[in-house]
Amino acid sequence: MQTVAEFVAATHTRVPGQPMANRTIGLKDALDIAQSVDWQRMALIADAARQYLPSVLEELQGLQDAHQVNPERIINRALLFGIATPNRDEAISIAFALAAEPRYVAMAPRELARASFPTATNPAATMGMYTALETTLAYLQRVDPRTRWTLTELEAMPGVGPKVARMITAILDPSAVSWTVDLWHQRQLLWAAGQSPTVRCSVSNPGYKVLEAVWLEYAEAFFPGVPVFAVQWSSWCAADGKFCSHAALWEDLTASC
Repeated sequence: MQTVAEFVAATHTRVPGQPMANRTIGLKDALDIAQSVDWQRMALIADAARQYLPSVLEELQGLQDAHQVNPERIINRALLFGIATPNRDEAISIAFALAAEPRYVAMAPRELARASFPTATNPAATMGMYTALETTLAYLQRVDPRTRWTLTELEAMPGVGPKVARMITAILDPSAVSWTVDLWHQRQLLWAAGQSPTVRCSVSNPGYKVLEAVWLEYAEAFFPGVPVFAVQWSSWCAADGKFCSHAALWEDLTASC
């Protein structure tokens, strides 16, 4: 596959009876990928991302408004959304955060982790993987309230690694210089390095910063002056082949703007 469109088609096609192979990217593997990246392919990703950038920037203005109007509530939603993202669709994670935020302080972690909530397709969805979520919720209830979180503090939370910490950071501070290297960004780098992207991959903590550094270099090279979160989000849309809105996480908090 030579184009971004071919990448999208290949990674979104499932062959019946042939599950995608699993791949764990450790430090050595991450270094090999970083050294093999074809920057002409990264430029193609950037070209595809630019068509989504105006929509992303518009939504980020709404996020900034939410921080102005309801700072405590958007902080709680950022935390709840982030801890709900591992191995889950972002729409499910947003729906959980919206439902959990009003009862976040009062409800016991065990009950909150197991409570049902409405989604676009299910009026009584549940999260699954309850134990890990309950542990993280209990930790947050012990240390809250807090208006500022560093990456180090977020990564120290149980159940939160580099990816989740950076996803939370992006919502807490859309101007932060960090990159949430999720499954799709890992696949994009594999494609740019001339390797198969049609895998279910994950990256170890030591390898994470290596891949993040590649993406930060990409952001600086192709999108100077643009917030890194906007570049990350637009590039994620390029991997998915469509714009993915996150505005539901904060749009109701900006009613007075």
